Amino acid sequence: MPIRRAMASEDASALWQAVHALISSSGMMGASMFAELCHELEALGRAATLVRVPDVLSQLEASYSERVRGSRRRSGQRTLIWNLKENERRRWL
Repeated sequence: MPIRRAMASEDASALWQAVHALISSSGMMGASMFAELCHELEALGRAATLVRVPDVLSQLEASYSERVRGSRRRSGQRTLIWNLKENERRRWL
């Protein structure tokens, strides 16, 4: 929720701080596209340039969904780690 709340209130500082929390965990999970999009959102927030945020956030959500679908295909079910990450995503998005 913090990312959406920051976006809705046009709070650039809150945006980059919320996104920053996701960068290292997504990088450690091998979700490189997700991490790259988080970096982009963080940069937009730090620059207080919020016009592109909705588009990048949509890409971020699509990247996350694709990663989860890929994980399901490989394992046949959600793994514990993705369940934990999904809970984290819900908390931040």
